[in-house]
Amino acid sequence: MNIGKPNSGRAVWARRSVFSIQCPKSTITSRSIGFLELHRTWKQLGGVDVLSLDAKSAEALMVLEEAWKEEVQYGEIEK
Repeated sequence: MNIGKPNSGRAVWARRSVFSIQCPKSTITSRSIGFLELHRTWKQLGGVDVLSLDAKSAEALMVLEEAWKEEVQYGEIEK
């Protein structure tokens, strides 16, 4: 994944196969924060009925859960 303009400089953030050539914080939107909060709540409450969510929220949960599992696998966070 390459966030930013192509050939605009060196990576300023990298983690395994993902890097950014601009500060990732500048690309976080209120909607993406909402997805992060949804995932956190989902983890704390033991899941929700995914069928009750809109498609974007369900997809966000899946993507964030896969990222969570990868972080646990590499010991970056504890379960």
